[in-house]
Amino acid sequence: MDPVRALLAAGGAARWKDLVDSGVSRQRLATAVAEGRIVRVHRGCYALTSARESDKRATVFRAVPSCLTVLADAGLPVVPSDLRTHLVVPMSRSEARPGLRPMEDVVIHRTDRYGELSWASVATALDLSSRCLEPRAQLAALDAAVRQGLVPLRIARRFTITPRAQRDWLDAHVDPRSESPGETFARVLLVEAGFKPVVQRRYPAIGRVDLVVEGIVIEIDGATYHSDPQAFLNDRHRDRTHTINGRDFLRFTFAEVRDRPDEVLADVLATVWRVRSEG
Repeated sequence: MDPVRALLAAGGAARWKDLVDSGVSRQRLATAVAEGRIVRVHRGCYALTSARESDKRATVFRAVPSCLTVLADAGLPVVPSDLRTHLVVPMSRSEARPGLRPMEDVVIHRTDRYGELSWASVATALDLSSRCLEPRAQLAALDAAVRQGLVPLRIARRFTITPRAQRDWLDAHVDPRSESPGETFARVLLVEAGFKPVVQRRYPAIGRVDLVVEGIVIEIDGATYHSDPQAFLNDRHRDRTHTINGRDFLRFTFAEVRDRPDEVLADVLATVWRVRSEG
C-alpha cells in the first residue's frame, strides 16, 4: 500500500501502527518521508504535507478535534481567536509524561462521554465551547452557526455540557440576524438594559444598519475595520447620509463594545435621553 494513499484514506494523518495495519511497509514509509511526499510529525505519527495542523495534533494525542477548533474550521467567529488545537480525550486517558508531546499547542478536554457525542460536529463544538468562551462570545458563534444553517435556531435547548443557566440565556438571546460578534455583543447589551433594538433595519440610500434603538442608528465597526480603507470610506458616506436625513447615529468599534460596555451603554442612554427631551 502506498503511504500517500493510506494517509488520504485516514483523513490526512495517522499513527504508524494504523498505517502498518493498512498494508504500508516500513520501507515504503521511510522512502515516502525521504522523498518529501509525507512528513513525520511526531514519534510514530505521519501526515500528508497538506494535512491540517489540527489533524496532525489530533493524531499525536490520539484525540478528536472539537470546541474552538471545529468552530474556526467551520468559519464561525471565535473571540478571542485561539491558534491552539482543542482536542477531546477520554477521562480515563492517562496524562502524558512531561516533554513527551507539545502540550503548549493544544487544549485538552477530558470527558467521560467520549463515545457518546459527535465531538467534531458544530453543534457539539458549540456546546463544549462554554468551557473556553465567555457567554457573549459563545452566543456570537451560535448566532453565526444558525445564520449559516449549520444548526437549528433552538439548538441551545439540547446542550448538555453548557451549564443550565447559560444554556437558557443562550436560547433566550440567539438571533441569527446579527452578522458579526460586535453586533451580537451590542444587541445583548441593549436588550439587557431594557431596550428592544431593531436588528438590520433598512434605510433608503444606505441599506441595512446594525441596530436601531428608539430611532437612533447604532453601527458597530468590525475587528478588521482599520485595515480596510474602502470600508472606512463607505462608513463615512453612510454617516453623512444619516446626518443629511436628520437621523441620530452612534458608531462604536468592536473593541469598545467588548471591553468597555458600560461606556457604550452610557453613550446610548445619554443620546436616548437627549432625543426624548427634544421630542
